Amino acid sequence: MTDPGLTAELLIQGYASGVFPMADSRDSDEVYWVNPRKRGILPLNGFTISRSLAKRMRQGGYKVTLNDAFAEVGAGLDHAGEVAVERDRVAALAHPFR
Repeated sequence: MTDPGLTAELLIQGYASGVFPMADSRDSDEVYWVNPRKRGILPLNGFTISRSLAKRMRQGGYKVTLNDAFAEVGAGLDHAGEVAVERDRVAALAHPFR
């Protein structure tokens, strides 16, 4: 069961502070906050795309979205085997992206 204190607002505050919630297993009642030592940062200064990618982008025929299917991705994790994401947690995590 999800901690009732794990709200969308708390999640956003956590993400803004650089931490995220985690559990030891899908069925765990305890959620703790993780502050990773190493972080993936994609520097965009001087970012360039290849000519082939630019050509493909001009051709169109695709759709780019952001935070459009968060709940569906979480549901997919639930079917992927033992993961530390429970349905209630997925719902709480997806709420800010609705």
